[in-house]
Amino acid sequence: MFKSLSAAAMVAAFAAPALAQPVVVAGQYIGTTQYTATIDPSGTCSGLGVVPGLTTSSVATVGGLGKAFTSTIANPGNGSSANPYQVDFINCAFPKLPPASAFVASSIGGVTGPAETIYTAVYPVPKKGQTDAQTTTNCAAATTQAGLNGLANYALISGNGTDSNGTAQTLTTTVIPVNPTGLDYGWKLTTTNSQVTVGGSLVCYLSTDAVYLSTNK
Repeated sequence: MFKSLSAAAMVAAFAAPALAQPVVVAGQYIGTTQYTATIDPSGTCSGLGVVPGLTTSSVATVGGLGKAFTSTIANPGNGSSANPYQVDFINCAFPKLPPASAFVASSIGGVTGPAETIYTAVYPVPKKGQTDAQTTTNCAAATTQAGLNGLANYALISGNGTDSNGTAQTLTTTVIPVNPTGLDYGWKLTTTNSQVTVGGSLVCYLSTDAVYLSTNK
């Protein structure tokens, strides 16, 4: 595991002058994700290395706002033969990003320099009568566990509201313009209490803070 700036610090470091329209340019993004908290009474997730403070790197392929994206996550510690779930990579298929119309402009900073504008969307939004609007991210990880055919499948169920267990969830996407030409962008994905499920059964809750930076030149 390596140390890095927190996601919030990275946002502040890469924020730049406001643009008129939030856009995620098609292409690949370098991602850094930090696990910020867990609810893990059984200790199952911690036994697999899913613990607060863990930082992972990834490469995400994004089609644009309002479109789904995929991410290949590299595990910084691939474990050993003693760990049946040693991981070489994790491939995740995320649900659609919010459309541009869902984003609201706001300012950050301004204390030590000029204020910067970012664009934030809380997504999905519960509909009338709903307690929680949820999205599902499906992931597959390489494993040495017998009977899993080399892959372990799990899902992250994120949302805004209160899930069926009475646990509060949040899911926020922030677009961060990183230069005034409009060619390069960063974006941030923050989740609170996403359900980690295997075979439809809840294993634990995981909160994350991720920053993705465009590799377009």
